[in-house]
Amino acid sequence: MFDYQHMAANADYLIEVETKGSCIKQASTGHPESIRQHKKNISEKKIKIAERENKSGKKMGPCLRYGTIAAIHHEHGTGPKCILVDPPDDIGPIRPGVFRLLSRLHFLKDWISFISPRSQLTHALVMRIVDLEALADPFELNGVPLRKATGEAFSFGQFNPFTGKHSSFFANKSRVIDGPAGGVVLQISDRQCFFYGIREDLVELASKQAFEQLLSYKEDAAASVVKTVECRFTKDTFEDLILPEEISRSAEQSGNYVWFKLSGQLHYSQEGLVFGILPLPGIMP
Repeated sequence: MFDYQHMAANADYLIEVETKGSCIKQASTGHPESIRQHKKNISEKKIKIAERENKSGKKMGPCLRYGTIAAIHHEHGTGPKCILVDPPDDIGPIRPGVFRLLSRLHFLKDWISFISPRSQLTHALVMRIVDLEALADPFELNGVPLRKATGEAFSFGQFNPFTGKHSSFFANKSRVIDGPAGGVVLQISDRQCFFYGIREDLVELASKQAFEQLLSYKEDAAASVVKTVECRFTKDTFEDLILPEEISRSAEQSGNYVWFKLSGQLHYSQEGLVFGILPLPGIMP
């Protein structure tokens, strides 16, 4: 058996999907006992959720709760089936737009904190989400920028294609040398590193708390492009890496930071994330 549960939202509804599945020994015109049991479990769970929400007074909605049951047959040549359990919608006080906003900010907080866990921006974003979740209408803080401990609003700037200068948020981070993206590089084997990054304009929108732009943010198309990344590490982290001799010799250093360049296929998502494998050159000893 395999289960999956997820919640999302569009402009009008919260949408909750639960997926269950089973492998069936033989095809059947009806529904085998395992499928009937899955359907019963989904229906009972929806009833319990509704009872719990009514009892607590914290009702999700307007919410569409769907259940799907996938049936995969052992018989060769028999295609899989999907049964849809479609309960009625449940109207409640939590607006889908609020859910989308908080979900988007949580997502950005997780990604930004992974890239720079001790930064002032990460701390400010965490505290802003706490404030938004406490407000009846989080959109009251639309356009109210995040601020540093000094009270000054964040201003990171944008990538300048003529000078190659990046947003100050990525000053000590790894970055794509010819594009507006930065992040972190981790070594995943003795032959490969992995770049986890985000576009600079998305970081700027998060700092400015431009809710409409954050919710509508989408690049024209996803793409995969060969790019060169300046991989930047603290000196201590660099010394723990397993690198080919040619990389170790060519690495540059300034203060407590060491960097070198690697090229690889980077994937640009429509949501503003950038990631991909960076092969290490040469044959490892």
